[in-house]
Amino acid sequence: MDITTLGAIGEFVGGIAVIGSLIYVGFQVRQSNEQAAQRNEIERNESERQFARDTSSLLLALTDPDLSRVFRQGLVDHESLTKDEQLRFDMWLSGLTNHCVSIWRRGLMHEPWVRTWLDWLVSIKKTPGGGVWWESTKLRYLPDFVDEVEELARSQDSVPAVTELHAWFQPD
Repeated sequence: MDITTLGAIGEFVGGIAVIGSLIYVGFQVRQSNEQAAQRNEIERNESERQFARDTSSLLLALTDPDLSRVFRQGLVDHESLTKDEQLRFDMWLSGLTNHCVSIWRRGLMHEPWVRTWLDWLVSIKKTPGGGVWWESTKLRYLPDFVDEVEELARSQDSVPAVTELHAWFQPD
């Protein structure tokens, strides 16, 4: 066997090795993509379960008659609430706002729901107690969200305070 023949055999074996390596890498990429898809599905399912838990908690809180009284009183006169009631007022409004911000940022809240929710938040902000709540908690939110709420509140076509829109938000 001469050197040319050995070189040709070496190139052939090298070519087979390259093809084998490409097939192996192809299987690895496919397996990696399948694992990533499974992880994404698990994360999406967990996100949906957390969303359902958050929604259930918020809806359960709405059935508490004392929270309704605290909420209505807090909108009109935040300072007349006890410290515990102020905390409940803050926690409920913050929980609802955080929940909505979360689903909005994940793209799960679509127009016109985004505008409806932002209008509702602005109408809360425009009440005396809602204004106190907003000013004390707006640092919890990202600046782009705060700017959007503030700009909407300043706009000419902004909604009035929720207590002006709906009589049931007035305290007894």
